[in-house]
Amino acid sequence: TGNGSGTMTSELLDDYEEGSWTPDPNFATTGSAAETALPDGGLQGQYVKIGRLVYYTFSINFSGRDSSASGNFYISGLPFNVSNNYWNEESGFPSAYYSGLTNSTGAPSTQPSNPDRLYFAIPSSTGNHSGNTYLNHNDIGTGYIRIRGGGVYRTAT
Repeated sequence: TGNGSGTMTSELLDDYEEGSWTPDPNFATTGSAAETALPDGGLQGQYVKIGRLVYYTFSINFSGRDSSASGNFYISGLPFNVSNNYWNEESGFPSAYYSGLTNSTGAPSTQPSNPDRLYFAIPSSTGNHSGNTYLNHNDIGTGYIRIRGGGVYRTAT
């Protein structure tokens, strides 16, 4: 392959991959997301990896949370490990669609975190992300939960 070493020289894409992954909804402590594949999709995700950048999309549907679940909500199973250990250091995007959330001041944005987790940062009521809280058991209702979204993150390899 060509290597422009940071110049504007053309380079070939020698590290390109695309595929699917299965998002796994979880809570920080005991309990599960009571996953149920609903008729319109269940748990599914797609990705494209170009070099060290991973572009991902996901669609999750589940029936609510186990009553013993608590702590921050996250999705595990990203197709590649996230290179950064800090929640706010990766490029997350606002997820496109939420249904079934309670007590959320705004549409949470995705926050990839090492090793393969996707958290959801909730902006304050003014839209400020400086004092983020994270989607947790208080935000997940007892009915069907549907979340669609995507983003991009870096991986070490």
